[in-house]
Amino acid sequence: MPDVQHWIHGQSQPSQDGQTLDLISPVTGEARATMAAGQEGDVDIAVRSSSAASSEWSAMDPSERGRLLWTWADAIEDSRDRLAKEDSEDAGKPILDCAEDVTAAAKLLRFFAGLPDKIHGSTMSVQPGLNAWTLREPYGVIGAIVPWNYPVYNAVAKVGGIVAMGNTCVLKPAEQAPTSAVTVAMLGVDAGLPLGVLNVVIGDYVAGRALARHMDVAKISFTGSTASGREVMQAAAQSNLKSCTLELGGKSPLIVFPDADLDVAAEACAFSNFYNQGQTCTATTRILVDRAVVDEFQKLLVARAEAIRVGNPREEDTQLGPLVSAEQLSRVESYVNRGVEMGATVVTGGGRASSRGFFYTPTVLRCSDPKNPVAQEEIFGPVATVIPFDSEEAAVTLANGVNYGLAASVWTRDVMRMHRMAAAIKAGVIWGNCVFAEHPSMPVGGYGESGFGLEYGLAAGMEYTRQKSVWLDLTGDTLRWTGVDY
Repeated sequence: MPDVQHWIHGQSQPSQDGQTLDLISPVTGEARATMAAGQEGDVDIAVRSSSAASSEWSAMDPSERGRLLWTWADAIEDSRDRLAKEDSEDAGKPILDCAEDVTAAAKLLRFFAGLPDKIHGSTMSVQPGLNAWTLREPYGVIGAIVPWNYPVYNAVAKVGGIVAMGNTCVLKPAEQAPTSAVTVAMLGVDAGLPLGVLNVVIGDYVAGRALARHMDVAKISFTGSTASGREVMQAAAQSNLKSCTLELGGKSPLIVFPDADLDVAAEACAFSNFYNQGQTCTATTRILVDRAVVDEFQKLLVARAEAIRVGNPREEDTQLGPLVSAEQLSRVESYVNRGVEMGATVVTGGGRASSRGFFYTPTVLRCSDPKNPVAQEEIFGPVATVIPFDSEEAAVTLANGVNYGLAASVWTRDVMRMHRMAAAIKAGVIWGNCVFAEHPSMPVGGYGESGFGLEYGLAAGMEYTRQKSVWLDLTGDTLRWTGVDY
């Protein structure tokens, strides 16, 4: 039996055909456990279970749904140590960061617990003799696919809004970090969620593709790379043309003007780029700095990068652990090497931090060519690229000069400039003199190849409901509304 199994209809289950995959330790690079490898048949069993649970769950008193989600959030927070350990072992994240993720996940789920009885339609003033209004209804079964960079938080963030709105869910976590998603689902059943409301099928792209193609899945919500998002869209379109919410990649700018507090900006820049080993979609990896202060800012950033403690993620003083996989390590190395070949300069870092495991040093590059791959493409590792600019207009052009539009951070004391930049930058989230600011009530979305649809907040509730228009004739002369003269 694999060490980590599917969670379907309240039970741990291996794959029908017995297939398994290895779970690789990011610290050692060696297999440390096995997991079930989900296939089309496993997805079908999970979808049928969620479909059977859909009527009861959607018909439940919304306040009761909210109560169950609140109880579930308490159970997640009470299991903080267990969930943090699972995420740290799976993804290589520092243990204290993983513990913070669990707390944030519980907070987010409590927000979603307050939504079920807040969703409502609208009445429209049309014309005498006709009433018109709209209803919001759940989709039914929604498939959710999440990445490995914030395992427990990603799972709760995706599932919370889905089930709060009366949908049921089949969740497919990333094969690199599946364990905490299964634990979250188990805790949901312990908290009183009916069987089938949340099922978890683990495995690689085979399970994800089967979920996106399943004819009884009404919507897919995906977070991951832009390339994978395209594949999910194609699979959804080729089946039942299901709706999609896609939160995809980013190459976000951090823009520093001469009047900024450079010390604070450098500290925030280091945090944004190196926290979670740089494996964050909203990381501000393009550091656009006014040429008048670029050398001073770069010196401050390098000092912070070189002070970061790289080590075993289970040790509490570790600030930066390993990348999640050998594939990710190879990706980061390849990008840095290509960037240097095309003219970028390594200011600090630029290599492996250990001969064992998937550790990479915090790296700062200097680049004058905004078309260099390290300035254009998502690396998803601890690599920051500093690019000078000469005017506010040039900063806007550089900020908008990529295919992504997920986030941006602007550093200036000039309030009018801040407003101009927020209006001009094409991104779903704009931070002024801060990074990574977030709250469960604030929606997150993207422009361009960063995807479409919204996560978090009431907006997420809207994403996971359909709108229906209803008309009622009050005159008894229905034919007169057809516009045809009888």
